[in-house]
Amino acid sequence: MDQTTQESPQQDVQNSSAVFPYFTLVLGILCVIATFGSWYMETYELWDYYEFCGYSDAYSIWGGAYWAYITSCFVHIDIVHLVLNLYVLFILGKAMELEIGWRKTCLFFLCSAFVSSGFEFIFSKDTGVGISGVLYALVGYIWIARHKSILFEQTLTPRFYKQLIGWFLFGFVLTKYGGWNIGNIAHLSGLLFGFAAASAFVMKRRQAICIAGLVAGFILAVVPMFWFPTSADWLIFKGDEAYESKLYNEAIGWYSKAIKRDPEDAWAYYSRSLAYEELGDRLNARLDLWEAYRLDPSLEDDEESQEDSETKD
Repeated sequence: MDQTTQESPQQDVQNSSAVFPYFTLVLGILCVIATFGSWYMETYELWDYYEFCGYSDAYSIWGGAYWAYITSCFVHIDIVHLVLNLYVLFILGKAMELEIGWRKTCLFFLCSAFVSSGFEFIFSKDTGVGISGVLYALVGYIWIARHKSILFEQTLTPRFYKQLIGWFLFGFVLTKYGGWNIGNIAHLSGLLFGFAAASAFVMKRRQAICIAGLVAGFILAVVPMFWFPTSADWLIFKGDEAYESKLYNEAIGWYSKAIKRDPEDAWAYYSRSLAYEELGDRLNARLDLWEAYRLDPSLEDDEESQEDSETKD
C-alpha cells in the first residue's frame, strides 16, 4: 500500500489551525494586568477590593455581577501563584490554540472558566481567584485527546501529566492540613470538564453521556447565581433585599431562615434586629442585638465607633 496516501490519526504540527497563539498571549496579559492592578491598589489582602480587577464576592454575584465567574480567573494572589499559572497556561494553552484554533480555544476557556468557578462557588460560596480551573480543564482535554494529536502528545507528556495531577492531589492535603485556601473544587470540576469535552467531541466515546454531563455541569453552575437556599449568606442577601424594599416582616422571615441554617451567624442576628427595630419591636430587636454582639464582639465595637463619629460630626 502506498504510504503517502494514508492519513495518520496524528496530525502534523505544521497543519495546526493557528500559526501563533495570540489568544493564549492575551489571556496571559489579562492575568498580569488584573493581578498587578489589584496589587497597585495596595488592598489586595482585602477580598472586597478585588472587584475592581475582576473578582466579585457572593453578594455582588447575587446582585448581578455574573461576569465574575469569568473575570475572577484573571486575578491572582501573589507572584508565585501568577508565575506558576502563566507557565502552565503558555505550555498547554499554546498547544490547544495551535491545534484547534483561537475561536474554539476561546469557547473552551469561557465554558471551563464558567463551570470551574461555578462549582467552586457552590462548595465554598466563592468563585476563588486564578486561572487554574481552566488549566486543569486543558489538562483533562489534552490528555484524553492526545492520541489524536502529535502536538498534544509532545506537550503533555506522561511525566508532566503526573506532575500536574500530583499537585492537584497535594492541593487537597495543603487545604486540609497546611492552612492553604486552594480552589480544589475548581481544579476538580475543570479537570472533569476537560475529560468530558474531549471524550464527547474528539474521541467520540460515550458521547451522549458526556454531553449530558457537560449540560448538567452548566446548569448546576448557573443555579446558585439565582437560588441558593442552602447558603446562609444567600438567605441574608434575600433578607437585605426585602429590608431595603421596606418589607420588614419578609426580611425577618429570610433572616430567621439564615439563623436556622447557621445559628452562629452574627450578621443574621444583627440584620434581624434592625428589621425588628423598624417594626417597633424593641424587645426582639434588643435580644437579637445582644446575641449578635455575643457571637461577634467586633460588631459592637464598630457600632460604637460609628456612634462616636456621628457625635463628632
